[in-house]
Amino acid sequence: MPMLAAWNEIAGPAAWALSAATGWWGHSLRMRRLARQREHDASDMALRLIGLAVARAEQLEALQRSYVTELDDLRRDRWRASEAVAQVQAEAIAARLIVHELDARLGEPPREFHPLPDFPFPQRAPDVRAITMEDHKDA
Repeated sequence: MPMLAAWNEIAGPAAWALSAATGWWGHSLRMRRLARQREHDASDMALRLIGLAVARAEQLEALQRSYVTELDDLRRDRWRASEAVAQVQAEAIAARLIVHELDARLGEPPREFHPLPDFPFPQRAPDVRAITMEDHKDA
């Protein structure tokens, strides 16, 4: 009986200490699990943000490639137009010389022609102004 009496005396505080220890241990496991869950959520969010950044970078690279292609096409068209204008101007000068020669054969004074525009065209300064996002709505 003394053993049973000792057990009854110890059982209350022991149960309290055991429940406190298991409660503390359960709480620490729960906090550890929440910390891991937060790390996992933060990692997932970082991966999603990286994915969005990569997708945006790919869109911007595609847009840049389209602008470069468009600029190359415009330069090519300008060179073609310049060649055509040069040819027309050369033919206009040749036609003027023929008309002057015919006028000279007929004994008439040389005809006056309007002056041809300068070629190659004089370079003009680029239009420098602030570029805003309203200028490029597709960006």
